[in-house]
Parts: sequence; C-alpha cells; structure tokens
Amino acid sequence: MSAAATLFTPPLRGATAHLADELQAGRVYRREELARLSNAVDRHLNELVSTGMLKKLAQGLYYAPKQALIVFYSNGEKPPCKSFP
Repeated sequence: MSAAATLFTPPLRGATAHLADELQAGRVYRREELARLSNAVDRHLNELVSTGMLKKLAQGLYYAPKQALIVFYSNGEKPPCKSFP
C-alpha cells in the first residue's frame, strides 16, 4: 500500500459500513460467518481488506487487526517509555 493510500481512505458506506460495524478487533472470521451479514460478501470483504480493516489470512479466513494508539509530541519530548539497550 502506498503512503498516499495510507493517508486517505474513503469512508465506508452502506452495507460495507454495516459489516465493518459488526467486526471486533483481534478476532478471526470465516467467510461463512460474514456472509450472513452481507448480500455481496466477496465485494464487501475486498473493500474491507483494501482499507486495512481486515487482513486476509487464507482462503475464506480473515483477521480484524487491533488498532494501536500512536502519540506524537509537538514539543520534542520523548514518549514515556523504557528504552532498551
């Protein structure tokens, strides 16, 4: 995925947004499980994979990744974390 695609992803609409709302971060889904929530499951899964909301693990197997919080400091201070040698 290019940097430009990472910065801007169009908002999800309609049935794709409904399917995305049903996903739980950190959970693995089978296509069959998601098919009952969508009338065009393959198209919706492809849209969710392209936006990064799902990762395709194998044929018919998808993972909803957990989102990490990234903190940026504008005053130049280092984040409060332990550094490792």
